[in-house]
Amino acid sequence: MIEAVISLAICAALLTAVASGFVAASQAIESNDQFNHATQIGRVILVQFEEQIRTGYPHSDFATDGSGNITTLHVTTASGLDRTYTYSPNLKELLVYTNATGSGTPYVVARDVTNCSLTATTGVDASGASCVTQASLAFTVTVGSNSVTMSGAAVPRKCLLN
Repeated sequence: MIEAVISLAICAALLTAVASGFVAASQAIESNDQFNHATQIGRVILVQFEEQIRTGYPHSDFATDGSGNITTLHVTTASGLDRTYTYSPNLKELLVYTNATGSGTPYVVARDVTNCSLTATTGVDASGASCVTQASLAFTVTVGSNSVTMSGAAVPRKCLLN
């Protein structure tokens, strides 16, 4: 009888250890999935933003808030489409409008964006017209308990060619 109780206690300890290992592995998988999701969102944002700045024409008529921070950045893409990038802190979304006015139907580029900063440097092209000489985007994507901060910048080729 005593042997049965001892073997039952050993089996219970082993099952508890296996269950603890399973829970830890599940939590690690979930955390890794959240981190990869946040990283992928960031990569998609940067690739689209940098490509459209580099090959398109960003306009120097960007809107700013009361502190002088850029809130919207208007870009004409290489194919002639109007895009307006804007960050909505209330919705935690980076939005792109498909027209120059920043009104109309917004398309969500990314959700879970907890912080975003648009910057642009203006200059003068060869013809003397004002142009954006550099644009950058810095943001933080938070998914679950994982946060990924990324940034990227691009120089528009059209401003260099004029």
